[in-house]
Amino acid sequence: MDALWQSRCLTLTGPGGVGKTRLAVEVAGRVARRDAEPIVVIGAEAVAGVDLEIGELTRELDMDGEKFRGIVLFDGVERVLDEAVDLVWRLLGAYPGIRVLITSRRTLLLPGAAVCEVRPFGASEDPSGEYAARFLFRRLAVLCPTLDLSSRLPAVLRLCKLLDHMPDALEAAAVWLRSASLDALLQTDPIEAVLGQSTGRGLPHQRTLAGSVGWSVDMLDPRHRAMLRVLSALPGPFTVAEVFREAERVQAVGQDVVAQLAKLVELSLVQVRRGPEYAYDVLGYVRRFMRSASVNLTGQ
Repeated sequence: MDALWQSRCLTLTGPGGVGKTRLAVEVAGRVARRDAEPIVVIGAEAVAGVDLEIGELTRELDMDGEKFRGIVLFDGVERVLDEAVDLVWRLLGAYPGIRVLITSRRTLLLPGAAVCEVRPFGASEDPSGEYAARFLFRRLAVLCPTLDLSSRLPAVLRLCKLLDHMPDALEAAAVWLRSASLDALLQTDPIEAVLGQSTGRGLPHQRTLAGSVGWSVDMLDPRHRAMLRVLSALPGPFTVAEVFREAERVQAVGQDVVAQLAKLVELSLVQVRRGPEYAYDVLGYVRRFMRSASVNLTGQ
């Protein structure tokens, strides 16, 4: 929230299913309530029509007038990134009183804009998985209020870890637990079980983890798909040196290994921990998707 106040433009970026939209709505709501300002939501389909005159678009969104103050939320613009950058830039110039919040699996690089990487619950600040467990309990209270797993905390924490503490995976698990027990889910492969489980929420590509990963993979060319397949077979976390060795071993991804790795990080398909030596990883549900026969490496 402080970043949105200080920079006028904040991008929330991260993998599909991590909860960017959920967080953006919460942040925008808090700022709007605090400052008594409206929220204007612009989806990717509106961004794709950016050839509209800026005045025409803003009139349609009830933003007419230079003195308009409020929060403009751009949601899910990773496939229309260039158009989104152009539109955000023009809006910030035309409306000095607005602040812009963006969700995207790819980062929008704008002068003076802040970037916040949204990570799964247990990424660093909650290695025990307690945040993830509380999230799962809250979803169960809504979806299956007669199910009480509070006495099964060790098993719940194990499930959360197996699902990478990923909010949408936990949401799918909560739906799954309406029909089968926690023990049954743990005895199967939890990632496999929830990969195609619909949560009934969001746009069509957001309703299952498989659809979410497919949405990102569809943005890759064949070389990057091949690289992602290679990385999905590497135990994580792994280093650039390990990527080079594996790429040379399989002879499947060409010479520009670092550029391909960087592209996958940019699209949030590979996670990175920055430090003296960068460490990379691929989330479990992405690994599983890439191992499936449905991934066509030819791009055809």
